[in-house]
Amino acid sequence: MLLPSLSILCLAYNEEENVRWAVPQLVALAEKTTDDYEIVVVTNPASKDQTNAVLAEMAAANPRVRPVHQPPGSRGYGPAFAFGLTQVRKEFVFHTDIDGQFLFDDLFRAIEIQRTTNADFVHFNRHRRKDPLERKIIGLGFKSLVHLFYKCPVWDFDSAFNLFRTSFLQNMTLHSTSGLAVPEFMIRMSQLGAKVVTGKTEHQPRRAGKPVWEVKPGGVGIILPDLNIVKKCLEDIWRQRRALGSRFSC
Repeated sequence: MLLPSLSILCLAYNEEENVRWAVPQLVALAEKTTDDYEIVVVTNPASKDQTNAVLAEMAAANPRVRPVHQPPGSRGYGPAFAFGLTQVRKEFVFHTDIDGQFLFDDLFRAIEIQRTTNADFVHFNRHRRKDPLERKIIGLGFKSLVHLFYKCPVWDFDSAFNLFRTSFLQNMTLHSTSGLAVPEFMIRMSQLGAKVVTGKTEHQPRRAGKPVWEVKPGGVGIILPDLNIVKKCLEDIWRQRRALGSRFSC
C-alpha cells in the first residue's frame, strides 16, 4: 500500500450532482492507495438539493463514507473546512474539491513526492486554470487580496489539492470564517515546522453547479463575487494580521 492510512476530505453544499460522480471515484482512489481509509464529506443541513440524502445512502452502502454535518449555526467555507479537519482520523489527509476541478489520480504523484522528500505537506498549485474570464478575474482579485498579507508567491492559496500528515492538526486552531481558512491552514502548517513541498496539477472546469461565492445579478449578465463573502475575507485578513503581528513570508 502507498500510505498506511488515509482520510479524503471534501466539502459539499448544494453539490448533489457532483457528489454522485465524485464519491465513487474517491472510494476507488482510496482503495488503490491504502487498506485503511475514510471519505469524510462535510455537509450542511441548509443544502437545498439532495446532497445530504445522497450521501446518507452512500454511507449506508459503505461505512467508510462518512458524511459529517456542520454544527447548528455554522455556515460558510471557513467553518466547514475547519470542522472537517477535526473529523479526520487517519495518518494522512488528502483535501480536495468535490466538484471535479482537480484530477483525483494526481494524488499518486503527490504521494510519490511525499515519499521521495519525506514532506509533511504536499500542495499542488493549479496549472492552466480553466475557468470563465469572470472567475479568473475574481480569482486574481482574491489572490491579490491574500498577498496583501501573505507574501508567498510559490503557493496558490485558492487551490484545494493538499496531502498532509494529520499529526500537525493537534496543535492547530483556525479562526477564519471565509475562504481565508485554507491560506490560514497553509500558514499554520509552515509555522508548526511542517516540511512543505509544492507541485502542480492540471486544473479542470467545474463539472456541475456553481460556487457559493458567485452571484449573477439580473440585468448585469456577468458573474460577480458575493459582497458578504468579500467582507468576511477582509475581516479575516485584518484579524490574522493582528494575531500574527507581521506579514508572513515563505
